[in-house]
Amino acid sequence: MFPRCHAKGGNGRSVREASVSPWWPQPRWSLLRRPAPVDRGTNETADGAHKAGDKAGEARSPYEQWTILAWLLWLPFSAWAAADLPSGQDLAADGQAARAGNRVLVVLFSRAGCPWCDRARQTALAALTTDDRVIVRQIDDDRKTALIDFAGRKTTHQAYARSQRVRLVPTVMFLSPTGEPLSEALVGFQGGSDFYGMHVERGIATALAQK
Repeated sequence: MFPRCHAKGGNGRSVREASVSPWWPQPRWSLLRRPAPVDRGTNETADGAHKAGDKAGEARSPYEQWTILAWLLWLPFSAWAAADLPSGQDLAADGQAARAGNRVLVVLFSRAGCPWCDRARQTALAALTTDDRVIVRQIDDDRKTALIDFAGRKTTHQAYARSQRVRLVPTVMFLSPTGEPLSEALVGFQGGSDFYGMHVERGIATALAQK
């Protein structure tokens, strides 16, 4: 299984029958059919013709149907969206705090619009913000947010991500107080919801053993 990650790049039928793809059964959900018209005294035009689309139960156009379906399919994934982790601002100061507390720096490299980054945060990383073994930070590799690196130099999130050769997100690094890797980086949402947390815990345990 490949890790889930986000990379940087007249036929004879009636109108009702033709309104959905052949492999999709005719929908009966009320959202995909037009509601009954609002009675405003008449449903007819000046010439007596019935207004198009005013017939109760008439199927919506294919564009309307697929727009609604896309919205319905998106809803479950939106529930996975998790709040960002504490944003990296001063890694040198974070390194000093990690040294003082004998902790590991867990750094998530993320990107806007990355669903697997959301899954990584909600599945395992958000809970680590209260774990006294680690200090958790997020670096947004698509933003030029100001950042102080481990050497105390001014840089940006994007530039720092490039300096670490981050190509895919989510990428999680387990770093020493000086920014050196203590464990192999975790690239992608490896193992899915069932095993991603286990991979994160393994990275933390390996990093702590190196200290």
